[in-house]
Amino acid sequence: MRACLIFTFIITLHVHGQVPGKALKITGANQFVSFGEVLNGTRTISFWINPLVNIDSTNATETPILVRDENGPNVFGTGEFALFFGAAGTPHAGRLTFTRSTATTPFTIHSNQNTWQADRWYHVAAVLHPQQGMQLYINGVLQQDTDASTAPIYIRSEGATGNLYLGKWGAASGYSLQASIEELHFYNSAQSEAQIRSGMCKIADINYAALQYYYDFDAANSFNVPATKGNINGVANGLSANANSSSNAPVGEKSTFLYGLSPTSTLSISEQVTLQIDSLLASAEGVHLYATYNAGLSFPGSYPYFFGVWFTDTSAQYNMQLNYDAVSASCDSCSELSSRDHQNNSNWNARNTYADGCIFQLKQESPGAKPWREEYWVRFNLNLNGGLDDTISECEGSSIALIPTLFTGASYLWDDGSTQRIRTVDSTGLYYVTINWHGCTTTDSIQVIREYMPYFELPNDTSICAGDTLVLIAPLDIDSAIYNWGNGLKFGKQFNMYFAGTISLVITVGNCSWRDEITVDLIKPFQLSLGKDTTLCFGQSLKLETPPNVNYYWSNGNSSPNMTVFNSPQTVWVKAWNSCFEKTDTITIDYAECDCNFFMANSFSPNNDGINDFFAPVSECYFEDYELQIFNRWGEVVFSSNHIKNAWDGTYQGKALAQGTYIWQVRYKKYTWSKETDFKRGTVNLIR
Repeated sequence: MRACLIFTFIITLHVHGQVPGKALKITGANQFVSFGEVLNGTRTISFWINPLVNIDSTNATETPILVRDENGPNVFGTGEFALFFGAAGTPHAGRLTFTRSTATTPFTIHSNQNTWQADRWYHVAAVLHPQQGMQLYINGVLQQDTDASTAPIYIRSEGATGNLYLGKWGAASGYSLQASIEELHFYNSAQSEAQIRSGMCKIADINYAALQYYYDFDAANSFNVPATKGNINGVANGLSANANSSSNAPVGEKSTFLYGLSPTSTLSISEQVTLQIDSLLASAEGVHLYATYNAGLSFPGSYPYFFGVWFTDTSAQYNMQLNYDAVSASCDSCSELSSRDHQNNSNWNARNTYADGCIFQLKQESPGAKPWREEYWVRFNLNLNGGLDDTISECEGSSIALIPTLFTGASYLWDDGSTQRIRTVDSTGLYYVTINWHGCTTTDSIQVIREYMPYFELPNDTSICAGDTLVLIAPLDIDSAIYNWGNGLKFGKQFNMYFAGTISLVITVGNCSWRDEITVDLIKPFQLSLGKDTTLCFGQSLKLETPPNVNYYWSNGNSSPNMTVFNSPQTVWVKAWNSCFEKTDTITIDYAECDCNFFMANSFSPNNDGINDFFAPVSECYFEDYELQIFNRWGEVVFSSNHIKNAWDGTYQGKALAQGTYIWQVRYKKYTWSKETDFKRGTVNLIR
């Protein structure tokens, strides 16, 4: 038997919203919408849901969708209800569950399926029929599970516990929803199977009397979810700024459907352009066609409607034909058919097919990434526009890319015989290209004018002395030129540089400019001082230093930046200079024999308490020769040092010596005229 459903009518553009519209995206914990105390006498709830994660019987949680329930899915009070996914480990894991209570007894039904794919739209309709009780429809198909509860949902005037929530278990947070929701409807009548199927893929009629509340989410944001009908606005909680995201649900201004599919079935939809499908090979029970107005597609040579095919399951194949003779004055090869697998995919793919008259035909669809849906758009009577400007001016020295309009599948032939779409030129002239797109041709031309480029070079980077001025003069002398010296300062051809830094010059002639820059370092004066004349003790040294970044010449012939004087009375001078400045300085150094003290303690306590832990002479003398030895009572040397700063810590060969009296001896020769060697001896008490 051949089933056939074909109808044609015109939709005006004065609709309450345009498709593609918006969906409400809820991504997890603490994101939800509160609608307050609503739903008085409600018998049907329907919506589209797109899970953000895969859901099945092994990973499902008690995920709330629409809830008026304070305490989760297992505790119910009068008038409570919920739509949610059953948790893993329960008898109905992964199944979409509809549960409600008229008193404290829950009545529950479940979906047939327990697997839900991420990035896949599902239509849900929950019905409370006055005779047939609870019903659940998934994608327009009545589920097997039913219940005899017939009462509608009534309002609960009790504050927050009577609120309706989207994505939350009442006042208790519980598990979270991760999904997009679109086209949320509430009716005060039990919608029939035919009504549910008729309204699935079509935006709601706000004049329909049974429609109580309607949310298309087009105006939703992270704070508010206004109602399209019903004047009950939702309050958003925790939603991100992009919660109101573009929808790709299979919904249009107009739709039709067919269930009970067979290869002999035929279905079509018209909005002046007619889409028809047949040869249906599908595991799906039903198929929907929809027509969607999109102003973004409305430009010369195109039709502002696209048409969608959506099957109720994930495996489908069909033949399609699209007839546009009602909107085209002539049907020739200047037409293109494009398709995509959903509305959020902005990339329409040109199909490798040509119209036979005003009819496109494709076999064994669907070709996209989603084999249960496809959308089609036709560009008819295409007026090829080459897209080249009449004239373009460019500066000398630069290449110009000539870029005509891209037509997928078109061929391009330039006047020089080249066949690449984009052509690069570097000289003045008239250039033209012929575009051939499926038998449609057009020729476009462009005049290229090369303008004078004011090339120039400033002097190389340099240095100047502090107080001097570097006069920079632009190397070009053109009456019409504009000279711009750094930061937009216009000083004509000359610029006086008396400071350190980088200055740029841009010379502009007409529309062409050239830029160069110069960096100038400033050489500054320096300070030179060897200090005052002085007298040192024999054995004492004096280091004479000069400032950095200059050249030196000392009185002893050295050219290092410093000089050390030791035990040698003399007069020292130095000359220092850089490329701009020169200075000299002199110092006289005398030496004398200085009195100094020599002290040895009679005891020390090396116990690491920071007090008197070491033993050594205390002296400000300068020694030419020095030796300290420590002996134990048997005359064995337990410590020896040739430097006065090297003190004894009370150990021998790394081990602490016993408490007692030790003998010390110091041999030393001070820096003096006499050059005599002195000896000192004594004892020291090591205290533990």
